[in-house]
Amino acid sequence: MEDPALSDLPASTRAAVLTLGGLCGLGLLCAAGLALAIVSAAHLRSTGAPVPDGAAPALYRFAAGTLAVAVCRGALASMVMRRSAIGRRLACLVETGVIALGLLSWYNGPGFEGPRAGHTAVTADLASWFGATAGIVVSIAVILLLWTRASEAWCDR
Repeated sequence: MEDPALSDLPASTRAAVLTLGGLCGLGLLCAAGLALAIVSAAHLRSTGAPVPDGAAPALYRFAAGTLAVAVCRGALASMVMRRSAIGRRLACLVETGVIALGLLSWYNGPGFEGPRAGHTAVTADLASWFGATAGIVVSIAVILLLWTRASEAWCDR
């Protein structure tokens, strides 16, 4: 059996697959950036520069979570493209989990000050809130795209 081409997919399924694939790539880039931040924190600590306690483990947990979700999104996009009804349901489940994490970030955000810009501090809470809101909106869009009749028909063949 041949793998379907992206153009063979219904429009809603194609949009969901492309979104999941794009989020996978973005997640992998973020995980790489976080890995660089972990190495930088270790380097700063070795030179005697002050590094906040718990910064490296927090970065490690965030990088591991980001990497896991990115890989899941990429695998699920591939499963949906190959007409997997289970992949479609699992993708919706993963996106529901991402929404839950976004809501937790809204209400229990990090609560620390981020880098200084000039003489004012840019709070991480604001960035966290906007990131969580964008993540929630994209995850809801993916779920809605995957639960259209066309996507359901594509995956149930």
